Amino acid sequence: MRYRVEDEDGCLLVRQLETDRVVGAALEYPVYIHGRVVDYCRVFNKTGESEVGITTSDFHPFPLQIAAQAIAACHADHPAPEGAEWNAQPDRVERRLGNLIADTALAFARAFCEAVGRGLTAEARDQFAASLAELASLCRISRAGCYNATARTHEPYFANPLPGRRLTFSDAAEWYGMCELRARQSHLSDAEVQKLLGWVLRWLSDALSRAEQGIKAEKRRLAAAGGAM
Repeated sequence: MRYRVEDEDGCLLVRQLETDRVVGAALEYPVYIHGRVVDYCRVFNKTGESEVGITTSDFHPFPLQIAAQAIAACHADHPAPEGAEWNAQPDRVERRLGNLIADTALAFARAFCEAVGRGLTAEARDQFAASLAELASLCRISRAGCYNATARTHEPYFANPLPGRRLTFSDAAEWYGMCELRARQSHLSDAEVQKLLGWVLRWLSDALSRAEQGIKAEKRRLAAAGGAM
């Protein structure tokens, strides 16, 4: 059985992939400790009543990665309830990735056309920013990977449509992004679609870099202020 963290409307939920059941949740937040700011990750069962795991950036470089493993340990003896239906949409998040890549590329194309024409509208600007922000969130969460409770190993986050190992974000973006862009823009050549995909991934890399710099700056500010929010 496999488990991974998914972001649903700002909530970090742990899902069991084979049945698509929500089986837990995670909470991330910074904590001021002795002159520095540490990232905490707490893991809760499905009802949120019991804490089943906790770690910090002092012990784990990406604390969110422990969430799926902690929940899997709770379900070791009962991986799925009797009569549970198997997941009918195992590629739901992967298709979302493809859609976000296409949304981001086409939102930029619209904004660019407006900018060189009658002028950039707030709607086009905001659409591009929102698509890119959601894509960045999915990219970050995918760093937590997917936990294979049967093999007791951490695997890449995304499902592979072909036989073989699961896919990292970059590989999944290549496959699912290309598929969705081809479907929406069938008049474009593969070289043109590849160029669009490359632009999106470059914008994403820049956005993630800026976000990381902002987080580090905020942690320095909180540490200097003694943890006062």
